[in-house]
Amino acid sequence: MQSQDSQDGTGLTRRTSLPYSLKYAFTEDWGVRLDGEAAVRLRTDGVRETGPGDSSLVVKRRFKLDATSAFGLEANALLPTARKGLGYGSGKPDYGVNGIYSGDFDEWHADVNLVDARLGSHDSGTSRYRRLGAIALSH
Repeated sequence: MQSQDSQDGTGLTRRTSLPYSLKYAFTEDWGVRLDGEAAVRLRTDGVRETGPGDSSLVVKRRFKLDATSAFGLEANALLPTARKGLGYGSGKPDYGVNGIYSGDFDEWHADVNLVDARLGSHDSGTSRYRRLGAIALSH
């Protein structure tokens, strides 16, 4: 269970959900993952809504370089399976591609992610395309 409280001009909102992640590897290099929220409960100033949340499907491919490093690609689709207000997405299908580099360097591990996403819905005057980069370094 995950719970989140927020306060805005309309009052206190509490969102509780039961997330899931199902993974299946066809081989060492190919896999799929289905993520989502089996149940969501949203409560705003005493008004309660419940139902399933959004779902996403991810297809993963690894390209092994050597024993300590690899590239990867993930193609994903966020499916708007939640009723309006219960989901996290735009209410329409969102799509993305994630390029990943993962490597070990002595006692250090690095992951680099570059994401391109296409939103199914976007605000007027803004692009429907998003880019994200992230680097994680651990010792």
